[in-house]
Amino acid sequence: MRKESLLCLAIALLPSLMNAQEMSRLNALSYSANPLRPLVGIVDLNVSFPTKTNQALIVGAHHYSYFYDYTRQNREGLNYLTFHTQEEYREWIKSDVISLDYRIYDKVQTDKYGRKVGRYVTILNRIPIVKWNYSRNIIVNPAYTRWYEETYNSDGDVASPDDWERSGPSPEQYIPSSYRNLNSRFLVPYRIGLEVGRKRMSTDPEKRMFNELGIAVFFGRVNGLTYGLPVLTYRLGLNHQ
Repeated sequence: MRKESLLCLAIALLPSLMNAQEMSRLNALSYSANPLRPLVGIVDLNVSFPTKTNQALIVGAHHYSYFYDYTRQNREGLNYLTFHTQEEYREWIKSDVISLDYRIYDKVQTDKYGRKVGRYVTILNRIPIVKWNYSRNIIVNPAYTRWYEETYNSDGDVASPDDWERSGPSPEQYIPSSYRNLNSRFLVPYRIGLEVGRKRMSTDPEKRMFNELGIAVFFGRVNGLTYGLPVLTYRLGLNHQ
């Protein structure tokens, strides 16, 4: 009778033991990166350190560079990395971001494709160090002056439709006196967020590769208003062993 009881107990505990083994594979010391981000000038590396059976601390380093801003050849034009006003010119240079995220996994399941899948929720913490170049020595753009003279007559009216079409769009009105030897400033716009997603791995324990797909929302404030910025997340990774 005692052997039968022990056998029944072992059978009852078997699913829990198997799930614990699968969770140890899911929540293992591992490395991951987004393989698509280098296409837009971003490189990153994340290292996951298990803290509990289903929880982990994820430490990452992310570098954002202007190298892939192909519009910088025409520096007098306004693009999404520069900003002009009558008082100041700013251009974004780079960001180095430290991430300290905390993740909680749900139970491991097998999807219809035969992969092991674990759902997760991650609290996101981003500490970026952002470098901007700027100048407050602003002048009127000579190209804008030429455009204005070609487009408008002395009364301030458009000279003619033909002149308007020939002159093209208006150049930026104010530019720095020189694009060289700009001043630099550093900002640290801390961000917090939340990510939900799924981590997928092979059922074969010998295969250490995995991938993660999720949706994150970063929260911040602009002019006293709170906003949420949604971001699609994707990573490829490798378990340490």
